[in-house]
Amino acid sequence: DFKFKPHALSFATNTGRQSIGSIQRSPAQVTNNRAQYPLAFTNNFDMQFTYLPRMFKEDLIIKTKERLPLANLSKNRREITFDVEFTLDVASSTQILIENQLWDRQAQRTTNQPIEIKQGTTSFYLAQPLAYDSQGVTIPLRYTVENRQNTIYLTLQTPYDWLMNETRVYPVTIDPTITLDYNSINWDGYL
Repeated sequence: DFKFKPHALSFATNTGRQSIGSIQRSPAQVTNNRAQYPLAFTNNFDMQFTYLPRMFKEDLIIKTKERLPLANLSKNRREITFDVEFTLDVASSTQILIENQLWDRQAQRTTNQPIEIKQGTTSFYLAQPLAYDSQGVTIPLRYTVENRQNTIYLTLQTPYDWLMNETRVYPVTIDPTITLDYNSINWDGYL
């Protein structure tokens, strides 16, 4: 069993964290293979799930820059990240490979590379994380993976400076995509 669930939003630096909000119940708007949850976190953030054959896209959509909370952690915006935190619920026998190395579930790890989650003969891949604006301007993101009290947290980190850049065109999408290897289960691509 593999569960990848949105959990919380925050701003972070290496010295602190500022909470923005946790996931809230939100009615789904379902169209074909896409489910959108307006206001999933607060009044400025939607979650959108898209099922495709061998792929599951889970996008956080930030609607406007003006309604993005201000980060009050540091005077230097370059030090701040906008973090989207997920919980990863997997069996203890599941292998998590970060940069092709087995993660020991002890030390915190950070990477901008895909992560493999291997359950028996089935592998799921968290693709290289990206954020992009409405004009197609893209930036690679980082994953941080850590084990806190026997819960695995996976955090996508977007540079706050990139989000606040005057050239950024909203809405902005933060895109963690999950894919299946081609020897695994077939998804039909419909909700």
